[in-house]
This record gives sequence, C-alpha cells and structure tokens, in this order.
Amino acid sequence: MRRYFFITLVALVLQGCGTPDSSTRSIPATALASVTSTSLPTSAAPTTAIPATTAPMPEPIMTKPANLTPVAGGILPERVQPLTAPQNSVVIPPPYDAALQRLITQATHDLGQRLSVDPVQIEVAQVRSVVWPDSSMGCPQPGVNYKQVLVDGLFIELRANGQSYAYHNGRQLEPFLCNPKP
Repeated sequence: MRRYFFITLVALVLQGCGTPDSSTRSIPATALASVTSTSLPTSAAPTTAIPATTAPMPEPIMTKPANLTPVAGGILPERVQPLTAPQNSVVIPPPYDAALQRLITQATHDLGQRLSVDPVQIEVAQVRSVVWPDSSMGCPQPGVNYKQVLVDGLFIELRANGQSYAYHNGRQLEPFLCNPKP
C-alpha cells in the first residue's frame, strides 16, 4: 500500500514538471523504479501517459483579435454566426448614459470602418452588462492561456447588412470585435 501511494505521489510530482510545448509526457517504468528505494517488477510499473501542465502564462494584451482576415473594403472576422446572449449578463435598455454611449459609438465606428458603411446605418441590437468567466472576455484565442478571474464588461451586438456582430469589452478596454469559436 505504501509503495502504491509513493508511486502515485511521484507521478503527480513529475506531472508538474511538463514542458510548455508538449501535450503529454511519458514516464518510463525505469524512471519510476529508479526513484523508489526498492526496485519494482517491470510488469508493475507500465509506461503511463500523463498530461503535462504548463506554468501560468502572462495575460495577453488584446488590441485586436487574431482571427481577423482582410477582405475588400475592410477587415472582417473569418465567419459571423448568429449571436446568443452570454451567460451572467443583464440587458441594458436605452437611453444609455454618456460613458456607455461612448463605448457603443466606438464599436459602431469600428464596424463602420471594417464594412465601409456609414455608422448611422448600423443598428444597436442589444447591449448587455456581462461578468466574463475569464480574462478572454468571451473571445478566447486558440493556444492562449487566460487568467481564471471574473471580469466585468459589456456585450454589444450590432447589426449591419443583414449580419450580427459581437463587440466585447472589459478591464476598461475599448470594445473589440469578437468572433467566437464553436
């Protein structure tokens, strides 16, 4: 029983020693046998794949999401999906206060530049106060680790040319166009 506990403890410690570029780490039976005071039979300690962990990554500075592609007339996300309201959100009905109106105007002007349309033609479909579950603010990028902290922010849905566009913000950042992955 002690031997099983000791092997489990060693395996957990070794799991924390993973490299950032590997997704799994193999621990050969000889490595486990060399750390015990008595040798183990090779049949008792098979090679085991253990997911590697990585050290916490610094929080990314989000200026523009990485999944934008240039198109004629501006920059648009790779695809636009029908929008669903984020969890932990509350609708903010108009009229909007000056600070919120400034953020909506920034998002509207940004989308107008991307689409090469007059911002007056862009409709504000909904504005929600949101508590994002992590520092990605509802717009995670592949391969990026995010702090698991609650972030107060906004979800702004704009409509133009028959499409819906999601703008997110939080941590006092300007609203940014988000193209969430399914």
